[in-house]
Amino acid sequence: FIMMAIGHYTVPPDCSVGDDGAEVCVGGRDAYFPIQVVLSTLGCLWIYFMGKRVQHISELPDDAWRTHIGDKDDDDGEMQELAKKSGK
Repeated sequence: FIMMAIGHYTVPPDCSVGDDGAEVCVGGRDAYFPIQVVLSTLGCLWIYFMGKRVQHISELPDDAWRTHIGDKDDDDGEMQELAKKSGK
């Protein structure tokens, strides 16, 4: 996406050969720097608005990060607990 935007917003220079045979280019615009400014601004806004949430999530204990996907022992125990709760 970023490279497509850079390609879309880049304006090539107008080049011509001068009287002395040297190529002279004028105009043109490289879109890298404006896009870099926009993305850096978005990053700073993200840090400003989401910084406290990210800090809170990073301070959670390790058990809060576990998904228990693929834990055979935990799945069996959870299924047994669910069966007991449902009365089966």
